[in-house]
Amino acid sequence: MRPQPDRVISVRRVRPRFETVERRLWFGGDRFRTALFNAYTMLLCDEFEFVAIVRNYLPAIRDEQLRKQLKSWLGQEASHGVQHRHACAYLDRIRLRYRGYYKIENFVIFRFLFPLLGWKLRIGLIAALEHFNTLMGEMCLRRSDYFAKADSELGLLLSWHFAEEIEHRAVIHDIAEAVGVGYFTRIATGLLAFALYTGVLFTTAFWFAAQSSDLLRPSTYVQMFRFMFVEERFAQFVLAYARDYLSPRFHPLKRDSDRFAEAVFQRLVPARPAGGS
Repeated sequence: MRPQPDRVISVRRVRPRFETVERRLWFGGDRFRTALFNAYTMLLCDEFEFVAIVRNYLPAIRDEQLRKQLKSWLGQEASHGVQHRHACAYLDRIRLRYRGYYKIENFVIFRFLFPLLGWKLRIGLIAALEHFNTLMGEMCLRRSDYFAKADSELGLLLSWHFAEEIEHRAVIHDIAEAVGVGYFTRIATGLLAFALYTGVLFTTAFWFAAQSSDLLRPSTYVQMFRFMFVEERFAQFVLAYARDYLSPRFHPLKRDSDRFAEAVFQRLVPARPAGGS
């Protein structure tokens, strides 16, 4: 599939009021999901790193529609990074230690791992990470009330972010193909990305849960089991998305998930098209 000429990707300026967030167990009292999405919020401060890497591919793109979509992607991801960093003030307020942990994670991935990768492997890895973020978006937003019991401001951050991940899910895949990433490179970087993202996300969630003494509570593990296999069915989504990625004919737009994003966009502030020449 080629970039869709009529597919518009917009930058939405969403500014949650994180200073109003007070509850420690902000996800409806659920200990595991609170820790998991706190971890996701911290890790997505890395959006600026991805923006800096991907911006280097812009001169290599000759397709004007794809260039326009890439500029919109850059705008969306930069906006996500800003708001996730603002959200970390909440982690400070509830006295979760994360700054040293985050520095180590950031150093290992962006100062050690990425510099070891070549031109094609870097964009291939980021394309696979985008596929994982789309998985998270579809898994959560397929239920319109998923964040109903969560704090409204953190729920706004996550629903907006996930919706835009669904909206721009094909951009980096198309960039990777345009610069020559082939099937076997896609599979290799996909395996690395899925293993890396899942491992870091859950390790960080356990780090936060340990600080709240939630690793000692049986209810935490019951909630994790329900997240993995019963309600969100995270494990099932990982297998389904990995299977899609293994197909030689894979393209992100073949999976119809736009309706989940549109339901969120209808509740947000007006958006402006971005990425013009």
